[in-house]
Amino acid sequence: MTPNPEYHEAVAWLENRINYETFQAIPYTELENRLTAFRGLLEFLGSPDRKYAVVHVAGTKGKGSTCILLEQILHQAGYRTGRFSSPHLHSLMERFTIDGVHCEESLFAEILFDLKNRIENWESTHFLLTYFELTTLFAFEYFARQNVEIAVVEVGLGGRLDSTNVCLPAVSIITSISYDHVELLGPTLADIAREKAGIIKPGVPVVSGVRDQEPANAIRTIAASRGVPLREWGRDFSSQLCLQGANSPLTFDFLSPSRCWMPLESPVWGEHQARNASLAIAATMLLEEQGWNIPEEAVRRGLQSVRLPARVEIRSQNPLVIVDGAHNRESVRELVETLKVHYRNEKGEKILLFGSMLDKDNDGMLQELVQYFDWIIFTQPSGNPRACPAQKLYEIAISHKPEIGETVPNAAQAFAKATTLAGADDLICVTGSFYLAAEIRSIQSR
Repeated sequence: MTPNPEYHEAVAWLENRINYETFQAIPYTELENRLTAFRGLLEFLGSPDRKYAVVHVAGTKGKGSTCILLEQILHQAGYRTGRFSSPHLHSLMERFTIDGVHCEESLFAEILFDLKNRIENWESTHFLLTYFELTTLFAFEYFARQNVEIAVVEVGLGGRLDSTNVCLPAVSIITSISYDHVELLGPTLADIAREKAGIIKPGVPVVSGVRDQEPANAIRTIAASRGVPLREWGRDFSSQLCLQGANSPLTFDFLSPSRCWMPLESPVWGEHQARNASLAIAATMLLEEQGWNIPEEAVRRGLQSVRLPARVEIRSQNPLVIVDGAHNRESVRELVETLKVHYRNEKGEKILLFGSMLDKDNDGMLQELVQYFDWIIFTQPSGNPRACPAQKLYEIAISHKPEIGETVPNAAQAFAKATTLAGADDLICVTGSFYLAAEIRSIQSR
């Protein structure tokens, strides 16, 4: 690949900004005062986020998958579709896609430097934008310049105070609520739900995949207070998994009073992905009520064409290598349940490569994982200040199940160790962090 000095200069300028994705502690409540000013900046720039429709997606888990699934359906329906997501696995350009294609480096540099010049005076009288605020600003501007018709925008953290929450969407989606970032969003599921439900805006219908009563009631209360229709998984629509075999694609039925599609297929694994897909379909039904044309064939093609990197992703066979970005207790529980369905080799050894962040529920995740895997290699993503030391993870694990594994702090060496331990019929699973998932994917691609 030909070096692009302008792109590297643009990335260097961006990376010089505060990046809360690398912080162990985030001044979350301070973001509230920035949101109004950020809205004013967008208006100063001509409100690029108002030049196309938006679907805004929040949730503890599943929001990235739901965004990709919805993006593919809308693209297959013939619309020019943007998607803004975070974090990225390998390249910053993954955060900005149009019709499923990542932004070109040269175009990124051109637009970012133009924005840099246009916001210089504003920043001198207000504040310097953070890394995430700048990427959000870039996404809105990029989609406007490229004549996107509808954009799927993923919340970065929480919802109420997230910089993406300046948008005025056509539909909002809350995928799920579980314990994550409790030090920022609150100690209870209701607290977390209220933060996520901060994306609910008057007049904008909401799709919810939240199943636990405590957070579901919190979302219902906010939706009712803002007078918006709420479509809930399990009440207004549902997904029903069809019989799944080992290594078979996801097959499920989408059921609602007005629409029943049986069966639907997608080349991904897991009942949770059927729920995510059903959220995307429910969102398209709300868009159809607003005049968008999204036929059944577009839904089917979108689901069949989707690829979900680092989400129960099969990387190779013999041994079976799966990379997954699960990083909270519920996510790893769903990962284990998915593996139980699809990996049925009774003779195979199940080896886990696990690395996580300091601010995650590592005890809860490991309680789930030690019960399923035969051996765990504890490691940590390279160069990440938030990474939990491998030794600490090991000590947590052996408090639940002695003699369950070993520590290999270097991720590349840890993966090499896993491959030496695994036979052709065995399973190697990598999970605990998107950062670890990205590093192992890069190693495999060399």
